[in-house]
Amino acid sequence: MKKNSSLKILSIVGTSIIPFAITPLIVSCSKKGEDLSNVKMYDKNYRILFNGAGEILDYDGNATELEIPEYLENNSVTSSPYYGKRIKVKYVGDSAFKWSDQEDSGRPKLQKVTLPNSIICIYDEAFRNNELTSIEIPDSVTEIKSNAFNSNKLNYVKLSNSLIEIYPYAFYNNLLLTQIVIPNSVTKISVGAFENTSIKNVTLPSTCEYSSFSFPESCVVEGGKKET
Repeated sequence: MKKNSSLKILSIVGTSIIPFAITPLIVSCSKKGEDLSNVKMYDKNYRILFNGAGEILDYDGNATELEIPEYLENNSVTSSPYYGKRIKVKYVGDSAFKWSDQEDSGRPKLQKVTLPNSIICIYDEAFRNNELTSIEIPDSVTEIKSNAFNSNKLNYVKLSNSLIEIYPYAFYNNLLLTQIVIPNSVTKISVGAFENTSIKNVTLPSTCEYSSFSFPESCVVEGGKKET
């Protein structure tokens, strides 16, 4: 996988916090769906879009516990208008921390991750197939995309109080998860979002749309608006 030696993330091993000597973290300054006509490619590792926002694209380290920083230093590409400046991390990109048999067989799975309050969106499969046991989603997050936390070992999830939408299969296949509190800000919970968990009952905001397959078949859903 691609690496960039100028970007720092903290690896937590036991009680120690160790900055990587060579970090496998990559930053992009584009938002999904945004016009990329003004993007200039400075090297193969990341691109700069003139909104100055950072997106984590890839992780290839060996830590089991991570603290993602709120800012990253851009000190590698001197021709960049953001050279020497701090880039605020707003997005966790597609498959950024996903574990797969084909590509990551020699790397341990993540067991703990701490997200900064700057994150706006967690994209598709961002943390899929790891061993996370708990996650606190910062209140800055408005969307959790498809399969973002699919197939972990979550037994505790705290959702963002600014969260608007939970996309398909976002928390699918977390069998240890027995309860979830849905914030009043949530307007849609898509199919499979909490399927194959052990949630027995849940209360939804009155304006929240959900599918017959958003939760386990045996789960008792109170409130919300069921899609027909």
